[in-house]
Amino acid sequence: MRTKVLAGLGVCMSLAVITGCGGLEALYRPMDVVDNVLISDSPALKLKIGSEFVYKGKIEQGGEMHGARNYRDPTQDNLARCTHVFVQESAGGQFARGIVVRLYTVGGDPLKMTTALHPCAPDELDSGMVAIGDEAYASRIFLTGRELFRDGEGALISGTRCFVVQSLERAAGFGNKSRIQILYLEPAMAVLVDQGCSPAAYPGRLTQAQEHALAGFRDRSLASLQFPGQGPPRQEGSTSVRRADTPAPAASDGPPAVLSQPDPLATKLRLLKDLREQDLITQEDYDRKKAELLDEF
Repeated sequence: MRTKVLAGLGVCMSLAVITGCGGLEALYRPMDVVDNVLISDSPALKLKIGSEFVYKGKIEQGGEMHGARNYRDPTQDNLARCTHVFVQESAGGQFARGIVVRLYTVGGDPLKMTTALHPCAPDELDSGMVAIGDEAYASRIFLTGRELFRDGEGALISGTRCFVVQSLERAAGFGNKSRIQILYLEPAMAVLVDQGCSPAAYPGRLTQAQEHALAGFRDRSLASLQFPGQGPPRQEGSTSVRRADTPAPAASDGPPAVLSQPDPLATKLRLLKDLREQDLITQEDYDRKKAELLDEF
């Protein structure tokens, strides 16, 4: 029996090396959504979306691992991907909230892990880690326009032009060749937006009103996601946000107190280290970004 098991493993590993994981495509078969419960075998995920959301459909792309291997960009032709879209609409039929679940299986060299799908959001408002059971997801909150959408996702989410988004992402699957990305989005709140879809402030410079608006958004995001058997999502770190239920400081007749702020360089370096330890960025990316931060300092 042991000999047969080892022989089977040897065949699988040989197939992965020879075909660049192309021969393992059959393992990527996300199941359909039933009662707002999404179950995927590879990458492994069981996720229940709040009942206030309506399942809009599934978009599948790729599946044939061929052509040039592009390890730097996991959204090119060497992957299979499946997206599930959920939307909550207002009484008037307008977009109120949405959840986009992206499941990526990447081919190519089985020894090379994929890079993050959102390695750096340009209009980032907050970042940190979210723990879900024993899994750690890199978390980012940012503003974006409709360029967020890929492969027909935008056709299922109409109307809104500017969104505030929380992205939860982690590596998964055989050899960390897969990615799970969960996007929670709402129309951007006016307090967060300056002109167009640009943020009115950045981490470390948010007003109290902006911090509370952002914290409320984050709480709504995590409350809409349930991971059966793993407990509720837990925020493990944040660069700028206090919880929405944190009481505002009492008014004082004296001069305003000077609030201590965390060292922004130290915060960025810790976040960079966390991303590397979670294999969300390569060692090369880590070294380059670290050098840039130290040069700016």
